[in-house]
Amino acid sequence: MDGSDKMMEGSNRTGEEPVGATSPSAHDKTSNQDGFDFLKLQVKLGQGETVVCDAMAGMRLLDLVRASGIPIKAECGGACVCATCHIKIPDKWREMIPEPSSEELHKLDEIPGADDSSRLACQIEMSEHLDGLEFEITSDSLTNQKIEAAE
Repeated sequence: MDGSDKMMEGSNRTGEEPVGATSPSAHDKTSNQDGFDFLKLQVKLGQGETVVCDAMAGMRLLDLVRASGIPIKAECGGACVCATCHIKIPDKWREMIPEPSSEELHKLDEIPGADDSSRLACQIEMSEHLDGLEFEITSDSLTNQKIEAAE
């Protein structure tokens, strides 16, 4: 595996498991060497691919996705000015996520095809009650390059 394919522990970009490994469910916690239990995100990419990512409470979804090596645009770096980190949240999770700010709603209005499931990944902070959160990164918010995952 070269450096561009590295993901955080518990993540799997290809959907292929090493021999003898078991696939973690969205609610199975993985621990780091300090015994910290990670939360989980289920991130749907184009062509039906889903990546399960480790997550920590207090971090923005944008930062968690990037730390997992998923190439999301976010051209403004998460300042809520570009709307290029567009994601779609399934109905079953929408009530658990805080309402978007007026600033976020204004940016969402600028995105063709945005609907009630649309949010910006830079504006949602991960929390314990969002463990297992599922969302889709829209195709226009993915880049063609890989981002090296943090270690």
